[in-house]
Amino acid sequence: MASNKLSSKEKLIDAAVYHLNTEGLNNFTATSLTRAANLGYGTFYKYFSSTEDVLEDAIKKRISDWSHLISESNKNEPDRLFAFIEAFYKTIIELSNNLSMRWLLEKPNYFVEVYFELTFPHAKKDVESAVETNQISSDYLNNFETIFKLYLWQMCGALSMVDEGSNYKDIALTLIKLIIPYGTDEVKIEQICKLLEERNSNKI
Repeated sequence: MASNKLSSKEKLIDAAVYHLNTEGLNNFTATSLTRAANLGYGTFYKYFSSTEDVLEDAIKKRISDWSHLISESNKNEPDRLFAFIEAFYKTIIELSNNLSMRWLLEKPNYFVEVYFELTFPHAKKDVESAVETNQISSDYLNNFETIFKLYLWQMCGALSMVDEGSNYKDIALTLIKLIIPYGTDEVKIEQICKLLEERNSNKI
């Protein structure tokens, strides 16, 4: 699972990500992680004081990997407003169909902090491009940092509802309608939602 070129710490983090994506928080212990990383038990405590520490690093790696994939898949999208919105949609769909959702929700503050750090620069560029092409008002950029963080907290709330049994397809589209900038034409909103469903139908 892990390359020999990776450090012992990186192997443990990779083992943690793999474990969480396949088993969730079940049997998430130093013993299971060191065994999966093919390392001695004592190695774990050279880098982490507890499983909580490696959990946070695993969250950061998971979000980093996912944000990179989204950025790559959306970079050739000419409609930057759509690219900005689709990034949220893809994240909700991905997490709703992955055991990682549950453990990400165990650390909502950290999830928001890390996701913001890794994705805000991309989101801001997309919004700036949307303003330049007159898709949305320049007023939207005012306090965008705060707005974006609120969107992330809304995402956590949406994922919590999915975890409690709500239909993730309905939740995803409802959240997207909240995220679409105020003042966007109703026809444009419907076009965005339809296109999101069509492009991501293979994941639903």
